[in-house]
Amino acid sequence: MNAIRSGFPLIEVENVSAKIDGQSVLQDVSFRISNGERVVIMGETGSGKSSLLKLIAGIEMCETGSILVNGKKIKGPQDQLIPGNPGICYMNQHAALRNNYRIKEILDHHRIMDVQDAEELYKICGISHLLNRWSDELSGGEKQRVLLASLLVTEPEILLLDEPFSNLDQINKSIIRDVLNTFISKFKMSVLLATHDPSDLWLWGDKLAILEKGKLVAFHSPKQIYHSPDTDYIAGLLGEFQVVPVNHVLNHLIPVEKSENGKRVRSSQFYCSINSRFENSIQARVEGVYFFGAYQILHVEVDQFILKVSSGVDTFFKVDDLVFVHWAGE
Repeated sequence: MNAIRSGFPLIEVENVSAKIDGQSVLQDVSFRISNGERVVIMGETGSGKSSLLKLIAGIEMCETGSILVNGKKIKGPQDQLIPGNPGICYMNQHAALRNNYRIKEILDHHRIMDVQDAEELYKICGISHLLNRWSDELSGGEKQRVLLASLLVTEPEILLLDEPFSNLDQINKSIIRDVLNTFISKFKMSVLLATHDPSDLWLWGDKLAILEKGKLVAFHSPKQIYHSPDTDYIAGLLGEFQVVPVNHVLNHLIPVEKSENGKRVRSSQFYCSINSRFENSIQARVEGVYFFGAYQILHVEVDQFILKVSSGVDTFFKVDDLVFVHWAGE
């Protein structure tokens, strides 16, 4: 792998704007990523997620601004005959294996990783038994696992993944996540993952970047953004939320900054008890109980406002119970 410059960020995106087919896709985007960080990029369809990854990969060109890796400017397709940059691997949901090759031939063609590590990778990917098969003999999930292995055997410094799980069933999705966790940690890779699924974020995102209409509107820890979203758009990308009205009695429980339009809250930020455990609690009536397997959601009425509260399944609540609502925070 390339040597990392001590004291410098690995990736520097500086005031990047870009157009694709004459349409603006990114506007003045700036952020920095340290070596080994895992960054999840989220945003609605058309927000610029894929475009940003393609710029970092050198597949598309910046209109203005620059992207540096280890202090060196990324070269785009107008700078060199064959797009791409050493140490940077890019994979999207539409990636395909070369036809008329055995899987071992494809992997050996790319492999920099030593044989022992590669064999461990193939085992964890669940593809050891596929090495002598032809590429057109694999299922969709098997092809995706081979594609990921073909990237990891190059020991990339930066791994760019564009919706890599979107076409996978839960079994293959779980396998690929385990592979990423194991080898990203082992080889200290930096990863940028574009996704629309918040569950990808909670598993291994160190930082969360949120794009809206080509603009970077949030870049912080997932926990910070989840619990303190600046806008409804940001809050909604990460799951269900509610807005507590400005003058509602629930505001006495919520120690977050005041907002002219009310306070955005999550069901996990509250809990209910049959008895009042703390002085700062509010009585409510259970209007509904909804079971979700490992947890349940209570709908409780507080001064004509229906608040959604997460609860474990070990405590039994029923409709019309009188309960006390407490602030659980983060």
